[in-house]
Amino acid sequence: MSLFVLFLIVHGVLGGLDVVVNHEMIVHLPKRPGSKAEQRLHAAREAIFATLFLAIAWWEWHGAWALLPAGLLLAELLVSMHDAAIEGATRILPVTESTLHVALFVNLGALFAFGGQQLRAWAGLPAAVTPAAPDWPAWVLSAMAVLAMAWAIRDAVSAQRERRSAARYSQWARKETLQ
Repeated sequence: MSLFVLFLIVHGVLGGLDVVVNHEMIVHLPKRPGSKAEQRLHAAREAIFATLFLAIAWWEWHGAWALLPAGLLLAELLVSMHDAAIEGATRILPVTESTLHVALFVNLGALFAFGGQQLRAWAGLPAAVTPAAPDWPAWVLSAMAVLAMAWAIRDAVSAQRERRSAARYSQWARKETLQ
């Protein structure tokens, strides 16, 4: 397993923890009024990672084809930067979320470093998309791709719901506080 694949798996695990623990259990992001833009960005990020997980799990991207996974990594960086700006402008992040975001950005740096090495090596080969050797990391990345795409769809649907009114959130928040 290459370091690129290792850090890609680590990123999937950290991202999954961020979604489940911070967005769902602590902040209840889908129920918060005004979270539509953030939910849309999360859906985009999850779709990007679902695609990247599958792309790296089962294929090698030689020659000019290496630009495809490189473009996905760049798109993720742009989405993450925009997401950080929106989160900072719309809500106060809990300590757990802030800490996990630091870990995710550090890991993203490792993804760029080791992914850049891998993509540069692939770019030097004749243009082709070739099957990668099927191994356990490929199956882990595939499972993560399914989960990421399912969550992307869930976040996209959640962002489209118009029923997240301030009144409903206030009622829900009071109920949560009393429990």
